[in-house]
Amino acid sequence: YDSTGGIPVSITCRSCKDEERQYAKNWLWQIVAHKQLLGPPRDLIYRVMDIVDHFLIHHRIALDQWLRLAGDQRTLANLKEWSATSDSEGARDCSQQAILRAERRLKTLQEDMIRSKTAKAIRSWPPAPEWFPDDSSPVPLFVSAVLAEALSYWLAPPSICKFTSRLINSLGDEPLEGFQDGGDYWSCIMAKLLNKFDSLSESQSCRTHQYTVEEMDKVRALVRLLYVDWFQKETPLCHIRRIAAATCMSEEARAAAMLLYDISSEDKNSQCWERDVRLAACDLVEQLRTDCRT
Repeated sequence: YDSTGGIPVSITCRSCKDEERQYAKNWLWQIVAHKQLLGPPRDLIYRVMDIVDHFLIHHRIALDQWLRLAGDQRTLANLKEWSATSDSEGARDCSQQAILRAERRLKTLQEDMIRSKTAKAIRSWPPAPEWFPDDSSPVPLFVSAVLAEALSYWLAPPSICKFTSRLINSLGDEPLEGFQDGGDYWSCIMAKLLNKFDSLSESQSCRTHQYTVEEMDKVRALVRLLYVDWFQKETPLCHIRRIAAATCMSEEARAAAMLLYDISSEDKNSQCWERDVRLAACDLVEQLRTDCRT
């Protein structure tokens, strides 16, 4: 699950896409049951899944490049500023060499963006977090940003006050960078949950990056740009309930239909007609036959 670093070959194979997709779903279910999220409805979770699936298929390479571009541009700007304020000749020589390396890295990234045909799309995206580490996967951050945006549609975020500040701070001992009065409650909650439950590294001691509210807000801005209409779309569960009501489907048949969808959305190999999928499909057919007889 390491970051692809913008290399297309790392994510074009089906097994890599399936692994990241399954990891994203595991990560989502890991944090969605937390008591601070107030038990959101399953329709909301499936809507988040649909957005994450679409993004990983169509924009996964661009996500890495978007983050790397912001980091490389900030690094180059800092090096130039440091070079301009350096007093010694040796320091200026070192900074010039570092500037040349940073410019080559930035040029290589821009060429990669042109080859992968993502340059035009990334130029229309909002500003990215500037210090996201190259050795960390951005998938948990993106999933959490989508979930925070979906939660804000479901339940308007409460204002940050003394009580909500205590709730947010209770999620971990580490202070939350960027947390302040007037911030978005769901962004703060998701950033704290990321820092508490990020299991991407082999151990918590291996992970040094601390997610911030600013990072969460910037990725949420990207989510709003690309998927603002998706948060109003009906999920398959909505369609199942509507069809069930229109056809007077029994409770057993409706439950079987929802079970089949649950398994299909959870199992990345459902297209291979796994045993659980076959069992749920047979149960649905049997319930529909019973409905037809009555």
